[in-house]
Amino acid sequence: MGKPSNFELWFADFPHEEKTDEYDDRPVVLVRIIDDRNVFALMITTHGVRDESDMVIEKWEAAGLTCPSTIRTRRAYKLGIEKLRRKIGTLSEIDIIRLKFKF
Repeated sequence: MGKPSNFELWFADFPHEEKTDEYDDRPVVLVRIIDDRNVFALMITTHGVRDESDMVIEKWEAAGLTCPSTIRTRRAYKLGIEKLRRKIGTLSEIDIIRLKFKF
């Protein structure tokens, strides 16, 4: 695994929302590298926008995703680097600018 960077998309062991001791393998976007062991990440979903804090990824194919996707910006999650499983890609410049404006 290479060193993760901001605005990369990864598959990660992500905390299950209802069962806090379980994890789901899901795509996330890294929004801040905290240190050598931890990152802040936002959840990516294939479900549509729920409220004004969500952001549709315009260039989802260029980012390495297989279907249209939405970033849930309402809550950032602290993840250990060991939870990152596989790099998917990187957000496009336009999506990075839009995310910075949202988050």
